[in-house]
Order: sequence, then structure tokens, then C-alpha cells
Amino acid sequence: MTYNQINVSNLVNFASPLGRKGNNHLGHDISLIVCLIIISTSIFLQSLYVYGQSDPFSSSKTCTKLPVNGITASGAENLHPPSHAIDQNLNTRWSNLGLGSWIQIDLGQDNVICSVGINWHRGNERTNTFVISVSQDGKTFTKTFSGKSDGTSLNEQNYNLQSKTGRFIRVIVNGNTQSDWVSISELKIYGYKSFSESCVRSSVSLATAGASQAGFPPSNVLDNNLNTVWSNYGVGSWIQLDLGTSKNICSIDIAWYKGNERQNNFVISTSLDGKSYTTVLSTKSSGNTFSYENYEFPDTVARYIKITVNGNTKNNYGTIYEIRALTSSSDQSQNQCAATTIENVKTSGSQDGFPTSNVLDNNLNTRWSNIGVGSWIQLDLGTSKNICSIDIAWYKGNERQNNFVISASNDGIKFSNILSSKSSGSTLSSEKYNIHDNNARYLRVTVNGNTQNNYASITELDVFSLLPNSPPVANDQVLTTNLNTQLSVTLKATDPDNDFLTYSIVSQPSHGTISGGNGASRIYTPSSGYSGPDNFIFKVNDSKLYSNTATVSINVVSISSNYYIGAAGDWGSARNDNWKKTVQVMINNKVNLALGLGDYSYGSVNEFQPVIETLRGAGIPFKGVQGNHDTSSYAKLFGQPSMLFALDAGQARIILLNTEDSVSSNALFLENELKTTKQPWKIVVLHKPLYTSPSTHPEEKELANKLQPLFDKYGVDLVVYGHNHNYERIKLPDKPTIFIQAGTGGESHYAIKGERSGGGVLYQNDNDFGILKIAINSNTLSGQFISHAGKILDSFSMSK
Repeated sequence: MTYNQINVSNLVNFASPLGRKGNNHLGHDISLIVCLIIISTSIFLQSLYVYGQSDPFSSSKTCTKLPVNGITASGAENLHPPSHAIDQNLNTRWSNLGLGSWIQIDLGQDNVICSVGINWHRGNERTNTFVISVSQDGKTFTKTFSGKSDGTSLNEQNYNLQSKTGRFIRVIVNGNTQSDWVSISELKIYGYKSFSESCVRSSVSLATAGASQAGFPPSNVLDNNLNTVWSNYGVGSWIQLDLGTSKNICSIDIAWYKGNERQNNFVISTSLDGKSYTTVLSTKSSGNTFSYENYEFPDTVARYIKITVNGNTKNNYGTIYEIRALTSSSDQSQNQCAATTIENVKTSGSQDGFPTSNVLDNNLNTRWSNIGVGSWIQLDLGTSKNICSIDIAWYKGNERQNNFVISASNDGIKFSNILSSKSSGSTLSSEKYNIHDNNARYLRVTVNGNTQNNYASITELDVFSLLPNSPPVANDQVLTTNLNTQLSVTLKATDPDNDFLTYSIVSQPSHGTISGGNGASRIYTPSSGYSGPDNFIFKVNDSKLYSNTATVSINVVSISSNYYIGAAGDWGSARNDNWKKTVQVMINNKVNLALGLGDYSYGSVNEFQPVIETLRGAGIPFKGVQGNHDTSSYAKLFGQPSMLFALDAGQARIILLNTEDSVSSNALFLENELKTTKQPWKIVVLHKPLYTSPSTHPEEKELANKLQPLFDKYGVDLVVYGHNHNYERIKLPDKPTIFIQAGTGGESHYAIKGERSGGGVLYQNDNDFGILKIAINSNTLSGQFISHAGKILDSFSMSK
């Protein structure tokens, strides 16, 4: 805003009817009043412009001195390093001989640069010709100012950069009126944070709440599922995110329950310690969407984010689907850095009793030490690493400041300076010095004296490098929906680095459509009147790498149509080719899902791959339990998150247990699944037999005693297992559950050696390989044992 200067005497003349020549005191009084009113109004307007804000929490763009993350230069005299230009001491300086010498400041992240302040050494005796350039990556620079110092003052001279955005500011001096020396006493950068800074979704360690309704815990806001909520009744209900460490928070995304029907009044506050909170935003939701709404607020460094809901336009509930915190990408990258192994260390020299190895012994009471400006210590990381930071614990670091330069190399011969700075002089603990985008194997710390003497003394050194990024993993799913019924699909994927994932559809379903954004939640709409199998393929990206492709298989069923499952165990695909006939029986019988009962290859996971690929080629997904000859690695092959797993198949809930885990963990998982499923049919699958006639493997009595009460309580209809290489159907007296042993995949036959002591055996066969074919609809569950020859050897049926 521009303010024109106003001459008070002109105001007087303007206001007085007699002008200067009259003696009308009233006129002068009026003139004075008008003058004061205009001046007061001008001052008020200026005050309003600078300080008045319609939103008390909106950010300020006032230009202030920015903190310096690092400083380096094209060269320097030993006694006048670049760090002297930022030590707030006009009696020290950075100095280098040669036209074109430059000094560069690293702000650590992009900022809007208002101006650069320079105190020139001997600035009152000579005029310096110079250029100021700005860069966002430290590699490509743009010239933003070209000029000369005034040559008359030792005071700071300020050069306007007209709000250029950058992280790196370089001052290139092309000479002065006395010599070719380049010397700067102090260098300052003024500006404010760039709101175009890249922000990414932050990981969240924990969600807590002041209170929650039963069944709607705070963890629901972190499950990437818009079908679950955190909820609590009462004005002032709050939920809090713990980011694990303090981060620079950009904004918060909130998806409100019934957000398209009502507006929520809420306050966002932040805290570093979880005790003292500062309000950063007070507002209300839009009331026109149940998708994410983004709420921005000014620069805030915090670990804890609290959202306090003060009712909504319909009631006093606080109810939220999902919350996401977006933080500075520079914070995110630091979270992916880890301590790096140092393979070797050497120095320019060491005093007796203070060897180089002392900096790696995790002992602050020992040190490397050498006398002389320019003494250095060099670390070999073994291979080139992307360096995040270097931690240095200085001997007597609480008494003196050390001037030092960090340089990097990939061959141990040619080094480039990457940081020139000085220690704080306030601590014996390690100080962290951040490095930007430098790949190096060798790091050298050169010490150019300290504020007490010319000794170089370091107690500990640590290097942190960027962890290698691991690709995310997308998981297959098998889902079911009814004829002409939409299905909410939550795509399943994991990332070893806990990176934020975006989801993309690779191929659309053939008999329906997929709608949704780039998150995990999608809607599948089957084509009108269609029933039968359908699928679509997706993949995920962690901003660096894509995952494998995964298939979501969907069975669209009419109420009366059957869903078919083929089950078998003990395949032995690494030992013979009988598995091919087992697979062919499943294909011939047009099953919708193949279930494995364990003991797949009796070799490596890869040796079962042909079975999966053959079935998948016929459009049949495969899920399975872990056998005693298997490892949990099969979960990835089957597209399962683990070997304890549950899925819907037609009108049934299929619950896969893991008999290689503890009895208690299986019972807990089973009961949780049985309590929550709404499917009419309940089928439990495992490897080891609960009930069997005498054969190679006995009954798992402890497991049976633990699970049977759950079968009875929740009405489990069918239990299927393998382990014994034969077929058997058992139904206990006065119990509705049917138990099928189908270790008939093809590895070998185990003889049945007598009668089962508890009775209940309805059919048994130890001579044929084959599958258990299960047919399910809303009213009936039936089963058949079909041999490799295609003969139906056993059958059963039950109705609801």
C-alpha cells in the first residue's frame, strides 16, 4: 500500500477560509482538527494494513532474518573461513583472493527471499562489484541482483531481491576498487517461508481421544477407510494425533461423517510436549462433502495435533471418518535417515593417546585430537551413500566454538566442500549438521581452529544417510456383491517404509465400473443384470516406486446363484505332477475360488508358483493356510497380508487359521471374525486335523478343545483341513458342524488305520486324490469329494 506525503501547512491553508493572511483563530482550529484527523486516519490505516488480519490465525509474510542451515564458498583463507560471515562478529570475516570468488548460504528449505544484507570488510574504503543469485536445488542459479556497494560505510547494506523463492543464495564478487580480494564481514538473508513448499502426508504414531463411543475408537481415523469413524457425544469432544517427532506442519485433511449434510465447528491446536497447546485455527467445515477437506494454518512446528469439535449444525456429536497430517517434505526425508556404518577412519595426524578410532567408540570421555589449523579427520562409508547429516560431539564443546568445513568425495582423492560452519559452543553432546542432496563415500571434517586455540578435538562422529526406498506391495482380494448392488472396496497395500501411497487402476472391470479418487477407497458398480465373476487390477506408488499389480476378484451373485469353492491340501508340487490333475478338476468344475489346506510344494515357495499361475490363467484366485512344511512367505504368493486371514466368498465368510501359531492367537482371531461377520454361512479352514481317524498324524486335541466352543457359540457350518493325506467326513453327535479332511492334493496317500474312538465318521477314502467342491447360496451349503477321474465319491448338504 502507498501513502502520499502530506504537507501540514498545505492542509492548514486548505482548511482555513482566510488562508495564511487571515487571523481567524477558528479557521486555524478547524485546520488543526482536520490535519489531526487525516494524520490519525493515515496512521490507523497503516496499522491496519500491517497488523489487521481478518483471520487471527492467518500467516504473516513479514520479512525477517532467516536461520542459516549451512554456508560454503568457492575458497577461503585458512584464518578467514566462510563461517565467519555468519558469526555476528564484525571483527571477523570470510576472505578469498580472486575475482569471481563466491560465498553461498543454504537455508535448509525454500523461502521467499526479500533481501540480502551485507557488511563489507573495509566497506568504507572501497566499492565492491557483485552479483546475487538464487537456487532451489543448489545446482541451477538465477541472477536476481547485480550492483555495487556504496564504498562509504561499514554498516550493513541491504539489497532488495523482490521476493525471489529459493533455498540457496550465492554472492559472487567480481572485484573491488582496491584489489582482487573478496572479503565480507557479515552476510544475512531476510525473507519468509514459501507456501509453495512441498508438503507430504506424515506418518502418525498414535491417535487418542478424550472419550469415544463404544465401537468407534480413535484408531478408525487412521485406517484409510471411509466406512469407519471415531465418534463421541458432547461439545468439546477432542481427538489427537501424535506424529512421533516434532515436524513442520503444513495443513490438516479431515473427512467428516455426514460432511455433506452438516457443518462442524472445530478448533485445531498444536503442542510440542502434549501438555501446552496453542490454537492455530478456529473454523467450521463446509457442509457440502464427505470427502477430505484441507485446512491450512501458519508455520507450526509440533508433535501433537488436537482437533476439538464444538458441535455441528444438527447435534453435538463429534464424528470423523479420517484425518491426515501434511508436513514439510524436508521433515519427511529426515524420518527416512538412519545411522550409517563407518568402515574406516583416518586423519591428517593424531596426538599420542588420542587416536582416530576414539571418535567411533561411543564414549564421550575419549577423543581424537591434533594441533594445527587445517587438521582433518576422514570417514569411509564403504560405498557411496546419500548423506542426510553428520553429528559431531566436540571436546570442550560447551566452552569453545570450532570453525570447520565438511567436504565429500566418492574416490577419496578429489573433495568438494559441502558445508562450512562453526559449532555452537554450548554443549558436550552431539550437534547435527544437515547436508543437502550429496552422494558420497568419503566425508572429511577439516577443523580451522577454535575460539581458544588451534587444536582439533572431537569426541564422537556419526553419519546419517537416506535409507534405500523399498517398493510397496499391492495385495489381491476376493470380494462378493449381490446382483445390481454397489460394493465399497478398500484396496489393500503395504509399504515397508510406511510411505504415503497413491492408488491407480491398471485395468477396469469387464462387467462393471470403478469410481473414486487416488486413495484406497473405491466403489465397484456391477453392470445392470450381470451376475458372475469380474475383476480389476490396481497398483500403488510411494512417490518413488510402483508396486506389483494386484487383482481384486469380485463375484456378482444373484440370491439364488451358487458360488463354488475347490479345496485340497498336501499338494507336493515339488515332488510330482499330480497337482496338475487337481488343478484341472477345479477348472473343469468352474470353481470361483481355490482354497489350499497347506503343505504346498515340500520345497520352495517358487515351486508352487505354477499352480497359482495355472489357476489364475483360468480366472481362479487362490487363498490358503500355512502347513507344517510351509513358511509365511506363501502369504505374498497368495496375495494375503498374512497367514491368519479372512475373506467373503459368495454368501460365506471364510476364516483361515494358522496351526503353526499358538492356540490362543488362533482362538482370538477366530472369535473376532465370527462376532463381526454378517454372512449366513461360516467356514473355518486350517491345516492340522481337529478330528480324524487313526492315521499318520493324530488329532490336535488342545486346539479342538479351544475352538469347538466357538464353533458351537457362533454356529460354524463347515471346518476343512488336511495334513493326513486322505479324505474323511466327520460329524460329531448332537453338533451341527461338518468336518472335512481333504489332504488329497496329490503328494501321497496316508492309510486310515482304524476306527475313530469318538465316532462320527460318515465317509472315508485313502485311495483317491481329488478336491472338495463346495457350493454356496443364500439357502444351501453343499459339498462333494470329486476324484481326479471326475467321479463324485462323497456328498453332503445343509440348509438354513
